[in-house]
Formats: sequence, structure tokens, C-alpha cells
Amino acid sequence: MLWILSFRLGKIGYQEASTSDTYVTDNIEAGKVKCTPKEYAKIVDTFSDLKAKRLDAIVCDSTVADQYVADGSYEITWKQEDEPEEFGICLPKDSELVDEFNKALKTLEDNGKLKKIMDKYF
Repeated sequence: MLWILSFRLGKIGYQEASTSDTYVTDNIEAGKVKCTPKEYAKIVDTFSDLKAKRLDAIVCDSTVADQYVADGSYEITWKQEDEPEEFGICLPKDSELVDEFNKALKTLEDNGKLKKIMDKYF
């Protein structure tokens, strides 16, 4: 999921070549968002610039946002609800764990625990 952390809007920072980059760019091109975009190689640099008031907002993944919001320095002002970001689990190609992992995932899905985990953390 993508979250925006902000006190006011205008200059928006995000990590380049990320889902945040795609989201911001697509919305600017569609005319849905009017802002001055700024790409960063590292997400941590966006938070430095937000603190220094060189940015007005950040678009980032909720996992990252949660870490910065925890100390009270930042505020989550919007959360993307309509199209949650998809996550994947990667294993080495031809890993003997693939079948066991898929079996365990299916069990969690069938007994409802996967939904509880998804609701709690995502």
C-alpha cells in the first residue's frame, strides 16, 4: 500500500523506480494530481528533505511509513485504499521449499488465518 506523509502539499518526494514512482507519475499524467514531483534514490533521503522542509509530502510504502510515524514526527494524512499494492514471496528457482510453502499457504487460506494476517498487517 502506498501512503502519503505530509503537513501540506506541493513538492512530493518518492523513491525512484518504485511502486510509489509509478503511482505518482500515473496520477500526474492523468491530471489527478498537481504537484512538483521529486525522485530519490533512497527513501530515507525523502524523510530528511521533508524534515528540512524541502518537500511537502512523501509517497511511500506503508511499511516504511509506519516506521517514521511511530515516533510522532510525521503524520499519515492519506492512505490508498482502492488498489492495494501486491506483495510476493521469492524463493530460489527449483527450491524444494516451493511445494511445502504453497501447501502451508493453502492451509492458512482454507482455515481463515491468512485473511486475519492480511487484515492485521496489510
